[in-house]
Amino acid sequence: MDDAGWTDRFIRHLEYERRLSPLTCKNYRRDLGALADWLERAGVADWRSVDTEHIRAFSAACFRKGLSARSIQRRLSAARTFFRYLIREKAVKTNPITSVSAPRSKKRLPGNLDADRMARLLDIPGDGAVVDRDRAMLELLYSSGLRLAELVDLNVGDVDMADATVRVTGKGNKDRIVPVGRHALRALRRWAATRGDLAEPGETALFVSNRGSRISPRSVQARVKHWAKHQGIDANVNLYHFMHLVLADNAIARSKANARSVPRLRACFHVGSCYEFHQAEGLNPTIHDFIVGDVTIELARMIEAAMPGQILVGDFMADLSDQIAGEAESQVNLDAVRFLQRAKRSLGKLSGLELSGERVTAIKCYLTGEKLDSGEFNIRQLNIRDKHGLTRTAYNAKINIYRDNAQPILLGIEDRKLHVPYRPDTD
Repeated sequence: MDDAGWTDRFIRHLEYERRLSPLTCKNYRRDLGALADWLERAGVADWRSVDTEHIRAFSAACFRKGLSARSIQRRLSAARTFFRYLIREKAVKTNPITSVSAPRSKKRLPGNLDADRMARLLDIPGDGAVVDRDRAMLELLYSSGLRLAELVDLNVGDVDMADATVRVTGKGNKDRIVPVGRHALRALRRWAATRGDLAEPGETALFVSNRGSRISPRSVQARVKHWAKHQGIDANVNLYHFMHLVLADNAIARSKANARSVPRLRACFHVGSCYEFHQAEGLNPTIHDFIVGDVTIELARMIEAAMPGQILVGDFMADLSDQIAGEAESQVNLDAVRFLQRAKRSLGKLSGLELSGERVTAIKCYLTGEKLDSGEFNIRQLNIRDKHGLTRTAYNAKINIYRDNAQPILLGIEDRKLHVPYRPDTD
């Protein structure tokens, strides 16, 4: 497609007339580039030839590729602004995006990080330049309320240690002076002492990557995520245990009442989220109930595939810190199987709880599979294919609940009752 330089002129308009940040301009260029590439493949000659049907087809293609509703909204918004600019410059006569509606994104409440959890996140253990840098970045973000782009743009000369302030260039290239708290100041002084171990000679950036150059926003996000997981693996384990309690309470209630009066739960689990719902067995089979956690695309696809009464565990891999008492602290790649093994070690803490008026003596959980001729047990992986043709992997779980003076309650679906390969969309 013949762009005729309009994208470059539009980006300069954003930079110099509207004074948008470099990151915003970069995002505009990327989104417009995605549209231009699609139009090229569709055989569209130039921007004047773009019509509403092209934009609708582009939006549908983005959805089929798995983009979220929010990402598609952003792409359409960038294109809408671009065509307004083209109309102003008399390059086109109409805006083909005016009548195109973006897909609605699900409303979601923002997560809450209380003071105790924030203090735990900032309490980074260890020594060395990388740890000192990460601690200084987190303390400064928290202390001074900086945006991510503002943090990575800081230079060494922007920090005034004596005055306990930092000069920040924010939106619209406007400078402001913000105070720095004493904990952040202490972390910055410690980082200043070890910064030379990472930074290349002559590098002016305050925070640098392991390669010695200015750290990128994506790297900062990765480091924050790394320390959140490092400090917070117990939150995932506790959430997994909470799922056990919900299922156990539901099963005991079903055993004591008419089964049709207590809905039967399906359950899915993924590190960082727990998402459950029930499908009622009465007059209205579409009733559903979201129990706890974030709704992610992985969990949504698993729950669509789950059979009534089934318990699925997503196949995940996370870089978490193993902090088991008596063992040296080390970074490990913890997959779903090993996560469950770790979680099972503390399941004994649930013994003695009363659920629906009955005392639980033990809860046991395991992944199903088959015994091989060699005598080894092979945990079976389930291939779940969604309506878009994408395949995801999960495990089938069973939970046994033992009670005082009562028969055990066995939850989940036996391995022999599953379809292998597991493709619920074709069942």
